[in-house]
Amino acid sequence: MLVNVAYPKRSVDNYFTLRDSVGSLFDTFFGNEPIFNFSNSILKYNLYDQENELLYTFEVPGIPKDKVKITILGDNLTISGEKPAFEAPSNARLIKSERFSGAFSRTFRIPCEVDHAKVIAEYQNGILSVKLPKSEKAKPKEISIKVK
Repeated sequence: MLVNVAYPKRSVDNYFTLRDSVGSLFDTFFGNEPIFNFSNSILKYNLYDQENELLYTFEVPGIPKDKVKITILGDNLTISGEKPAFEAPSNARLIKSERFSGAFSRTFRIPCEVDHAKVIAEYQNGILSVKLPKSEKAKPKEISIKVK
């Protein structure tokens, strides 16, 4: 089954406005230091819809490629792995830490049917790119109009 979902730009803008407002509310309520910052989540990504494929790009700085796992099941793409812990100097006391370490996992719904056998993943300079070729059913087709 092919499902094409189009998200109007306005609804996406509203989401980010709401997200930022909620984040500001927490910042204001608890002081200047955010308790939870939505924008600092691991696995920030972009999704591009190209004519014949979808392209996901993920920021994975500091995570070795052998610590990242990519799984596709049905219409879900899961990126999981582990970011190594940071070694603190032996004579230092940690005052503040914003750096994440440990296991992570995030699942994304693939917006169209793809050919699982032809998926390509590449890793370069802290960026993971996952190319998902669209299946023939998902590719746009031009329909000619017959004149009667």
